[in-house]
Amino acid sequence: MGRKMNIIEERPLTKEEENIILERDGGYCQLCGCTRSGNSGNKQLSVHHVDLGYSNHQANNLITLCNMCHITVHGVHVRDAFQEKFWENINRRAK
Repeated sequence: MGRKMNIIEERPLTKEEENIILERDGGYCQLCGCTRSGNSGNKQLSVHHVDLGYSNHQANNLITLCNMCHITVHGVHVRDAFQEKFWENINRRAK
């Protein structure tokens, strides 16, 4: 992963930045385990900002989720519970 990411700027992620995270996470949802073309039909993958902001594009703040899980974690009642789990998962992969 020698590619550089512009990490602090309020803007959408570029396709290249998304691909870096998708590759790091093995191309599957870090919550339910589905893949883009695998075991869950047409679920598509996206990259989620764990801190719920749009300016911190550091790899340790980004995680791959399928669209269904992405919608779920943005729910008011579940956000905090998932944030800690995601950071633990990201930190484990970085080692």
